Amino acid sequence: MSISLKLCMIYLILITWNKAGLAHGYGFLILVFIGTSISLIQVYKLFFKKISFYSLVPIFLILGFSFIAYYNPQYRALTIKDLNELKYEKVLLESNNPQSVELLSNAINLSLDNSKKDPQTSLALLYHFKNLLRDNFSDKESTGIHNFFNQIESNISLNYRNTYPSCTIKHDNYFKNILFFILNIFIGISLFNELKTKSQVHFLILIIVLNCLFLSIVGFYQKINHQWTEDYVEILGLWDAPEPRYYFSTFTYKNHWSAYAVMCVYCLFYLINANITEARKMNQNIFKSKYLFLLIMSTIIISFSVLYSGSRSGSLIILLSIVFYLLKSIRDGIFIKYIKMKYLGLLFIPLISLLMFAFFKDQKWVEMQKNTSSQWKNISEGKFPLRLHFWNDSIEAIRSQPFWGYGYNSFASIYPKFQCSEVRTERNLGLENAHKAYVPLVAHAHN
Repeated sequence: MSISLKLCMIYLILITWNKAGLAHGYGFLILVFIGTSISLIQVYKLFFKKISFYSLVPIFLILGFSFIAYYNPQYRALTIKDLNELKYEKVLLESNNPQSVELLSNAINLSLDNSKKDPQTSLALLYHFKNLLRDNFSDKESTGIHNFFNQIESNISLNYRNTYPSCTIKHDNYFKNILFFILNIFIGISLFNELKTKSQVHFLILIIVLNCLFLSIVGFYQKINHQWTEDYVEILGLWDAPEPRYYFSTFTYKNHWSAYAVMCVYCLFYLINANITEARKMNQNIFKSKYLFLLIMSTIIISFSVLYSGSRSGSLIILLSIVFYLLKSIRDGIFIKYIKMKYLGLLFIPLISLLMFAFFKDQKWVEMQKNTSSQWKNISEGKFPLRLHFWNDSIEAIRSQPFWGYGYNSFASIYPKFQCSEVRTERNLGLENAHKAYVPLVAHAHN
């Protein structure tokens, strides 16, 4: 096994333990170091013609597009000069509506505070407050302030070339985000170039699913020992979860975990089939397989971790996948011919029953039922699920920039511009009892 392949395996494991790649600090620096080492090895092999030049073409294209996009921004940050040109103080004094004046004042103060340190949030805030003004005040009530927001948008909009790649707005972390993205692509290219045999593929997949098994166990442990206190640090005792109800293991959001877990379950299906196929060729007893018991046990535990995470879509996918896999296995005669079902049942049915019993007693099951019931009720009343509105908003954003889009990692800054009133109404409900408006989260967070 090559050094590059070993580094890839280490990277794929560490990134999941580093808050699923979202944490900064020493963990992030270690990942960057490993990813850079892998990238340099691939470039070295390219110069010595050990790998094909074409495998690195995507990297060069992304780098080129990224540089062009950075120097072709669509917006710039708000400045004091803009306010002076648009006679900001005069607009405030001439308005007869104190609530809209307060809204405009908050918008300008928050946007200016973030204009240098976080231009993306600054832009998102402007669109968020513009939406609030539109939702709460008619044109007749606050004509001057409505016009002022439109003039601000016009001022900060730049004459960019829409035939070239572009970014939403320049910010200090732009190239840092791009480079980390490229490092992750290098991992895939390195795996493509370094995996030479089927046994290497099997070993890599086995390492990934075992890592997922350990993460699942950590998730169960955290769930059992979770404390609902302000000073409790949810993820490994190192990082806070943005929403403590929805994290699982080292992943900050339940659907992110379920996507990773479902992928690993599919890998386990492949390994189980590979073990059974090997036993078939060798005419061996299936129970003599070194890994089959571990693979089936891992499948059960990881599958239940999806249920315990509270992800309804993930739970549905995992249940349908297992049913489909079992039906296919029965049709192919795998269980009948190669596995004694009574032994299999004695080994695994108690574990499945225990996990199922605990799950039906868990608060997550109650929450999933309530959410599903609420959605069905809303649909019967003609209200579509919030997710459909997200998708429709995304389609509107794509329509406005169908080819190059708004640039890499631009969703947070540009989404409020396309956020529909239904989404805004639902998210504003979360602020009814808040001591102060938590604007950035409401403006563009997923959940």
